[in-house]
Amino acid sequence: MLGYGDDTEVKKYQNAALQAFADVLKIEKLSDITKTNQRKGKYCYPYIEESTFLPSVYHLVGLAYTQNWRTPGNIELLAAAINHRDSILPADNNLQVKVKNNYYSVGLLFRPIKIFSIDNIDFILYRRVLTEIAMLGVGTKVKGIRESMNNLEETLSKDGILKWDLSSYQKQQLRTYRIPSAYCDIGLEEDYNKPHALECDLTFWALQFLHIINHTK
Repeated sequence: MLGYGDDTEVKKYQNAALQAFADVLKIEKLSDITKTNQRKGKYCYPYIEESTFLPSVYHLVGLAYTQNWRTPGNIELLAAAINHRDSILPADNNLQVKVKNNYYSVGLLFRPIKIFSIDNIDFILYRRVLTEIAMLGVGTKVKGIRESMNNLEETLSKDGILKWDLSSYQKQQLRTYRIPSAYCDIGLEEDYNKPHALECDLTFWALQFLHIINHTK
């Protein structure tokens, strides 16, 4: 994701990512760091200044795929920071960052972790973020990971297959998210129109996710 792994060039970025998560623990409530957007319009959400440090999906990726930052203290820090940010972020939160005179979305991490539920079809699009949080080595110390693991194990206990009943249109929509990036999962199957292709991808993800947690908890 970042080159050849734990190169010296990424050390500075790893430190910045750790600091972004550490700074979350200094925030008592979200209003401590947000400002009210005085503009009028549908998408004029509360915002933070660009100098405000909050973890993004890129900070998450930078730590999930490297190793040399990992100490018991740093892993405990990340678990505490993720639990704390989930406790102060409203479920329907919308947040932007102001850069000069422009406002940008801060990505998938402006809301609490979306806990896995077979009843929520939107979850298909959030597998990667959940996986990369588990890859930090936090195990079940993070509430969202622990509850997702429990829900997923219960779902798989029925027949060992993870599946949603999707229409052909919904399967086609998933192709939009198949280009690897910090915002989407990586699929193994080329075409979700093939019988059981989506179920294969989802079940592989489920087993991988549970393996990562069991390996580190």
